[in-house]
Amino acid sequence: MTLASADKTARLTARHQGDTVVGRLWIGEKHWDFTAAPGETDVF
Repeated sequence: MTLASADKTARLTARHQGDTVVGRLWIGEKHWDFTAAPGETDVF
């Protein structure tokens, strides 16, 4: 999956890997790799 802001300064790329989602978040020139697993990333 790839998502981008309207002005293209931020974007997110992600893919399924087993039961998790792994990807990279870009904001400008900076980027962060992430892993999201069910039950471990609940923000509520």
